[in-house]
Amino acid sequence: MKRLLCAVLVSIPLYAATDAEILRIQAEIQAGNLDTAERALDAATRTDSANGGLYNLRGIIEATRHQTAAAAASFDKAIGLNPRLTAAYLNFGRACEMLSAQDPTALDRAIVRYRSLLAIDPEAAEARVQLAELLTKSVTSLMESARLAQSQNDLRGALGYLAHARTLQPDYAPVHFFFGVVCIELNLPIEAKKSLDKALALDPNNAAYNYARGSVELQGNSAWLAIPYFKKFVAAEPENPRGRFALAVSEFSSHDYEAAAGHLNSIVGHKETEAGVQYFLGRIAKVNGDWNAAAGYLAKSIAAAPDYTESHAELGLAKMHLGDLEAARAEIAQALQLSPNSYLANANLLALYQRTKDPRLPEQQQRLRELDAKRSENQELMVRTIRVEP
Repeated sequence: MKRLLCAVLVSIPLYAATDAEILRIQAEIQAGNLDTAERALDAATRTDSANGGLYNLRGIIEATRHQTAAAAASFDKAIGLNPRLTAAYLNFGRACEMLSAQDPTALDRAIVRYRSLLAIDPEAAEARVQLAELLTKSVTSLMESARLAQSQNDLRGALGYLAHARTLQPDYAPVHFFFGVVCIELNLPIEAKKSLDKALALDPNNAAYNYARGSVELQGNSAWLAIPYFKKFVAAEPENPRGRFALAVSEFSSHDYEAAAGHLNSIVGHKETEAGVQYFLGRIAKVNGDWNAAAGYLAKSIAAAPDYTESHAELGLAKMHLGDLEAARAEIAQALQLSPNSYLANANLLALYQRTKDPRLPEQQQRLRELDAKRSENQELMVRTIRVEP
């Protein structure tokens, strides 16, 4: 509690209570004679009840006795009686720090008080320092709470914490980035763009921010807009295969197959992106009508990620074009076992039924119409490998 006491001794003004009374109370507090100090303080308060400095002293006594909540209330009373009593603000803020472990709102109250003092006295240097420290502690705590909520799939709760943190420290880019990432997970692209644009305005060359911003465009209808963001990521982290893969996907989605193939081939063999690389190389071979090459790439994709539905579905289509109908049936059946509602797998099953004149064709046509009404624009793309993490 010495921090509290020292703050008062250097900055407490004198009021209607005599100088001698104030100094005697301070001396008793310093000597540890709290009961004596309290009796003198009670007497002084009876004759000068509007003296904020006396409530400031009372708060120090209460804080020294570990009565932190009462101390905070006394310091708050002191501020109300004398809005220019800097010591009371500092002591209130420190009491709130002590209370914050039990009361999550305590730091916010301190922040509000420090800001009100600085509005009155912009030259209150110690209050400015304390406010800066509190903002960093409070925002950090809120971001940790947001991470915990995100890990528990409470994405709306995470946004609540981050919105609060964003209000407390509006020029802190990581908060805007994290907010944007959660918006991506909630499929809120407009909000994600706004928040990520703010993060990039504050830190335009940040690789992670550019990656996240590109991913929003990629998962929408304007994949070409993602390319500049992913290029910035690649420039910042040229050895990271995730960036080249994301750039290749955006180029593929923009029908620039030559550029996409170049970037995909540059990262062949990287475990974290191998399944996606081989999948899109297979898709490019399919566009070029090279079904043998497509089948080879897609088989490698499945070897890297056996549970990826679209690779099985595309391999089934390739096998069908190569005349291996049994293999085609097996791959499409595997795709549907993994994801019964996959539009791509059901579309390729329809193509197989058409090729073999299967009597189940009308039923499958109806099934595909139902799925078409529900499918996501980016379902067929392997964008799930393009992960954004705060």
